[in-house]
Amino acid sequence: MRAGDVWWRRIGHSIRFAEDVAHAMEDERGLILALPEKMPWKTTFYQVIDEKWRSLHIDRHLERVEWREPVVRAGKPARSEVGSFVLKHLCDPRVAANYFPGRSCAEYLGKNEDLTMNDSYIWVTNIRTRESLQKWVSFVREYESYARSLSRMAVFILEYSGPAQAYDGVPQHTYQAEECHCRVFCLEMLEIADKTQLPWMRNYMTELVLRNGRDDPELCDLLLQQGEALMRKPEETLLRLLPQYTGESVLRLRPEITSNIREAMMVFLFPLLERCRLRFVAQYSEQLAPHLPIQNPMGDPIDLPQDLEWGQLWWLSRNVRQLIPADDAQKVDRCRSLRNDLAHTNSPLIEFERIDAFMRYDA
Repeated sequence: MRAGDVWWRRIGHSIRFAEDVAHAMEDERGLILALPEKMPWKTTFYQVIDEKWRSLHIDRHLERVEWREPVVRAGKPARSEVGSFVLKHLCDPRVAANYFPGRSCAEYLGKNEDLTMNDSYIWVTNIRTRESLQKWVSFVREYESYARSLSRMAVFILEYSGPAQAYDGVPQHTYQAEECHCRVFCLEMLEIADKTQLPWMRNYMTELVLRNGRDDPELCDLLLQQGEALMRKPEETLLRLLPQYTGESVLRLRPEITSNIREAMMVFLFPLLERCRLRFVAQYSEQLAPHLPIQNPMGDPIDLPQDLEWGQLWWLSRNVRQLIPADDAQKVDRCRSLRNDLAHTNSPLIEFERIDAFMRYDA
């Protein structure tokens, strides 16, 4: 299953958004779609909307037309009038030829019963500036004010990627991917890609992807495609991919990437180390209790076995003879070392082999 299909057909947030848009279109009212500039798998989004549109059996055409933003020349923005654009791209040449200045295009079109666009939903894509959106909203409002006497008028859907704008009387649907949606996507994609992969590897891979994916589903998918290379050599893999994807320099990205990898390791490993510690002190509480209280590094007494951290467990295993079996003493040593290397930001990043060994033998 392709990544775009997973995102738009299996992720609840995306499914609900597409359904909301489709049902809003049933009302035959114009609306604004506030989409991110980098809309994930936009072509698939359009396909999903078109499928839902057909299932609603609405007796209208759905037509998408791309708006061209004004081009700045010689320091001055080129004029780009919405009315002229509509005449050129959405009307029969005969209709355009019969228009004469003296009244607005919106009035001319709004009083014209014989227009094929009156039977259509006009989905205008590529509106990227606040000025263009304002032009379109003004045109649509004026057009609708004149078209009320028509038996049917065109319905405009304005697809806008820019700073949020609200207009009275114009419904707006906003879409934005968040980390929680990307998490579900990562787990879905990993399940589809390799059902034999160990669950802990999927979880660890997901943390690495989310910390570096910038809530961008397409970037998350690119990172997922790297497979075990991302887990085994995360820094090298990310420094190869992210500069190409973002356009930022390796010099600028390196500290961010290193920090993100360390954070992913901490988010993944710390809960497992804590679960392992709790199991360990529960198993050996009777052996540990007679040697308490001891002091923690702050000088406070530790009276209960469950309050012993890996550092104190390591100290007791080294200084109390035959407290625990040798194999478990080595486990304490490994877990203490792993925990310390995670906590100290000046330590090198933990090698995948150590994480793999911890998951196989200690977790």
